[in-house]
Amino acid sequence: MTYSKQEEQLEDINGYSDDSVEEEESGRFIELRNKTKKLCDELNLAYVEEYSIKLKKTTVNSDRRGYFLANRNMDLTNNNKDIKQNKINNIINDNLDYLKKELKIKKLPHIEDNKPIGEFVYGIDNNKSKVYLGYYQDQLSVMKSFEFDNDDIISRTYYEKEVKEDIFKKYKLLKNYQTFFNYKNFTTYYIRKKNKNIDQVCLLYTNFFIQIKDFIMLFTKICNKLKWKKEELLKILHKNKHKYVNVITLGDDYISIYYYEDYSI
Repeated sequence: MTYSKQEEQLEDINGYSDDSVEEEESGRFIELRNKTKKLCDELNLAYVEEYSIKLKKTTVNSDRRGYFLANRNMDLTNNNKDIKQNKINNIINDNLDYLKKELKIKKLPHIEDNKPIGEFVYGIDNNKSKVYLGYYQDQLSVMKSFEFDNDDIISRTYYEKEVKEDIFKKYKLLKNYQTFFNYKNFTTYYIRKKNKNIDQVCLLYTNFFIQIKDFIMLFTKICNKLKWKKEELLKILHKNKHKYVNVITLGDDYISIYYYEDYSI
């Protein structure tokens, strides 16, 4: 059976179709998109908007966005000899106070040794907001983040790792997902640390041509095995089936799917 037949079968069973009325986008998302695009233009950065879905046993949250300001002109090979390039490399570092003010951020994470920041990300997750600062350390990237939940600030750090062994056997929290993913399909991944404990593993998809539709059968099987409710998730996946998967994060009791509108970004 070809995938298109499987997809058609799923749509018939679950009553999904592309003819459903699109939900009106939140004014909050539109305002933040306009703000970050303006900042990108002012600082000569690249703009990327990322969507995500968080799946738990009985709930699905798709009210999540990430707004990226990426320094695509960064070059770390000049060894501090090129003054002009150093200025370009540090454009985000030098404008952190401005970004903080414009986006009304309470506090920013600390970057070790003032390393050049390659990505500044502002995220929305329901009523929570998040900020991420990404930089390179020994050729692999590190990302510091703060999550703002009312008056609470939760600090986390993400570390990029190379896949050198079966990560599904290495990390206990991946045990439930071992039969669904092949570690050999990945070259790098992220671990997330909270208070020095690993609480999340992020799988990076470097093939940007992989669409959400290619994961529908996989998540149907995952939900069936783990006995998670799948109807709402499948509806969202079908609605966004032609968008492109970037990252899948796995936690003890949840999975998050991150995706883009257009692979060309």
